[in-house]
Amino acid sequence: MDDFFYRFRSADRLLGKDGKPGELEKTEIFFASPEELNDPLEGQLSIYWSGDTIVWKNLFKHYLYELTSTYLNVMMFGGDAAQNENIRIPSSLETNDAKGKIIIDQVFSIYNNNYILLETIESLAHNNAKVDESQLSALILPLHQELLHCVYKAFKQLKYPDIGLSFLEIQAAQRAKAFKHAIIPTNRNQAFTDKNARARAFRSLHLNAEQHRVMLRYNETTPRPGFNFITHVFPFSFIKALKRMMYPDWYTACFMSKCDDSSLWGSYGINHTGLCLKYKALREGDRYRLPVTLPVGTRSIDELIYETRKMPLREVTYDRKVQEVNFFNSIGNYPESSLRDNWFTSDEGKASKCMQWLDNFDTEHIGHHWKVFEDATTTKLNVWKSENEYRLVLHPTIFTLPKEKRAIRYDFNSLEGIIFGIRTTIETKVRTMKIIKQLMTDHGRSEFTFYQASYDCDTNLIRHDELKLINL
Repeated sequence: MDDFFYRFRSADRLLGKDGKPGELEKTEIFFASPEELNDPLEGQLSIYWSGDTIVWKNLFKHYLYELTSTYLNVMMFGGDAAQNENIRIPSSLETNDAKGKIIIDQVFSIYNNNYILLETIESLAHNNAKVDESQLSALILPLHQELLHCVYKAFKQLKYPDIGLSFLEIQAAQRAKAFKHAIIPTNRNQAFTDKNARARAFRSLHLNAEQHRVMLRYNETTPRPGFNFITHVFPFSFIKALKRMMYPDWYTACFMSKCDDSSLWGSYGINHTGLCLKYKALREGDRYRLPVTLPVGTRSIDELIYETRKMPLREVTYDRKVQEVNFFNSIGNYPESSLRDNWFTSDEGKASKCMQWLDNFDTEHIGHHWKVFEDATTTKLNVWKSENEYRLVLHPTIFTLPKEKRAIRYDFNSLEGIIFGIRTTIETKVRTMKIIKQLMTDHGRSEFTFYQASYDCDTNLIRHDELKLINL
């Protein structure tokens, strides 16, 4: 394999529009979040939850802590106000606000005396059974109603105004019956039932819950985002937040080792009207790297610290098995002291059996932990194999990058040339050439290569020929 890698872009993204400069003029590479990629299974891990009563109880304490904060927001700003669905689970359950401490202590007191929740936690921990993500998603809705009732009762006992959740008290007896006769027995028996049958049952529960959410939104006469969030959206946002405790948010820029597939020109090359950038990577041993200027820290909330580094181009694997990971043994994105105090220790000071993972988290285990993450961010289904993809993967561990901060500068000297698509217009070509001419002047560069894509009937592939008469 040669040292060249290819990146498709639309004319608008690359050259800019409406008078705004594009990625080429700014010598930027955009890093997309997994949600912005075309495969919804990007970065997928087979996550399950298996632990003792201590870690399960602490999980729901963190749930209640965040739910209490959400309740306060709805109470202060109203059910019609928008809510930030991107929950971040705090590293501590302490609060410096005196009133806030009274509220959360009251919530925890009610929680610690709720026999339904305590019995459910015992059933989840029974025989160290594995609860996968679909099962947790199915269980979280009925659990959410009971947990929200704890918060509601705490605010009511402290004489705060009702935000419209009195129905939770009306339905309390019905919920108790469902937990006693269905949910708790099912959890206790799940280690002994047929695995496939159990999976089908939980998938059905999850599908029903999702349909219920859709119908509630469909039947809305007046949208109430804040109220909807606290009653129906919060549980699923919390599960996403749990996964972020394991590994940091990540972003990627996608490249290909070839650019001769017509279908890829059709999709990523915008029906062959776009352009393909040809980068020359640095080879170090068996690895390829690209120099880019990365955010590596923060001076303040709005100011990032940048540093030029040679990022590895990681090859995407299309047949690697999705790895199975226990959440309680993989909370690697949070401080150790916080995990010991808030996750692996009971209110009475007893250590969870899961603490052993933290005690044994040596160099070898750390390496394995991050290898799992690296594999997940560079694995796709076999149907994508024709892409021959390589990736730059960015994962700042201590901060999240908003979309406007994910355009990363690269060294213009790494850009060997640009390939025009079969349908790229003359106007687009001329605009590209003028931008490149200015970049060559700015960077003291004397050579740059343009190519033209065309169909090769002998190979049924897209070839690209050097445009030797173009001289800037």
